[in-house]
Parts: sequence; C-alpha cells; structure tokens
Amino acid sequence: MNNTTEIKRSNRVIRCFDVPAENIDPKTVSSFGEEWNAFHGFSESDIIISGDKYFDIVTDEMLNKESLVIDIGCGSGRFIKYLKGRYKKIVGLDPSSAIFVADNLLGEDGSIELVQASTDNIPYPDSYFDFGYSLGVFHHIPDTQKALSDSVKKIKPGGYFLLYLYYSLDNRSFLFKLLFHISNAVRWVVSKLPARIKKFVCDVLAVVFYMPFVGLCRLLKVIGIP
Repeated sequence: MNNTTEIKRSNRVIRCFDVPAENIDPKTVSSFGEEWNAFHGFSESDIIISGDKYFDIVTDEMLNKESLVIDIGCGSGRFIKYLKGRYKKIVGLDPSSAIFVADNLLGEDGSIELVQASTDNIPYPDSYFDFGYSLGVFHHIPDTQKALSDSVKKIKPGGYFLLYLYYSLDNRSFLFKLLFHISNAVRWVVSKLPARIKKFVCDVLAVVFYMPFVGLCRLLKVIGIP
C-alpha cells in the first residue's frame, strides 16, 4: 500500500491507491465514473426511496451508532447519505472518479472517509468493520466470487454484509423479462461504442426515454396512482 496519493478536496482528504489490481475491468470502471459524474443529482426523497428498498432488512443489531461500516462500490455516495446517523464511522470505497462525486454530495462530515481503491486492495485490516454492503456492484467485477471473498474478510466475525447482485428474474412476468432483455441488449450495444459517441447516445436516450418515463411516474404518484 505504498503507492498512495492524498487528494485534498474542499470537504476532506481522499486517499487514492495506485496499486495494480487484477480483478478489475478498467473500461467498466471508467464508464461508471463518467456516468456518476454526469448523473449525480439526487433529491432527499429519491435517496430515501432508493435506500428503503435495500436496507429494510437491516436491523439495529446489525447496524447502529457504534458500527464501523464500509460501502464497497459507493459510486455517488447516496447510500452513505441515506445511512447518516446510523454508524460511528463509514468508509466509501470506489475505484472510479465517482469518489469525487461522493465527496461533493456528502459534504463536510468527520465520520466519513472516502478511498479510491478496488476490492483487490482494500486498505484496512481484516476483521476491521462491523457492517459492510455492496449494492449492484460485484456482478460488474470479472471474478465476482473473489471480490466477495476479499470484501467479506474485512468484516469482523459475527458481523454483517449486505449484498445485492443481478438475479435471473424468476419472479417476474414474461413482459417484464422481455422489456429487460431488450433494454439490456441496447445497453450492451451502447457500452461498446467509442466514448464520445456513447456519451451522445446516452444523452439522447436520457432525454427521449428516461426523462419522460420519470415525469410520467411522478405525475401518477401526484394523482394517487401507485
């Protein structure tokens, strides 16, 4: 862990570990960094709704104000913000430039540390944390099982680790699966485009499809249709 750079931001010092990592896809990491830098606006209600979906099974025994916590693949930092007040200290770890987006979102808070590193080189001792979580991240890492093993060993014996991975949609309808596979095919094609073209296509898709869909959902919510 000698190749360490400390970057002073307005809110905190971010530790960046320039250590060779085998279990990482540089293109995927770069892509997520670009994504979070482009789409980082979250309202308080958005964060609460999203967080409630994942953390509804987490009890006060698992996570409380005495807990040392790590968020692996923290992205924009929105789940760290969601958990504010439920930990003693939390570490947000992400290999991409999204770590700087998280710094901006979270503001000044001495209970939060941000580290730019991968699961190959988590810069904390084994059995250090009481609670850890990784939501929608490990399926993007080449060796998911190794990433999980490298992460879980940082949790104390008897501690807890909350994990969310993509699944096979067993409980979903045929229409849902069809729409998912169509959108996933589009995503795969777009992800293979050159960076500038990909950015342009993503912006067009956001304006043409995502924004109208979000607007419709918000309208339905306002008029009382769940």
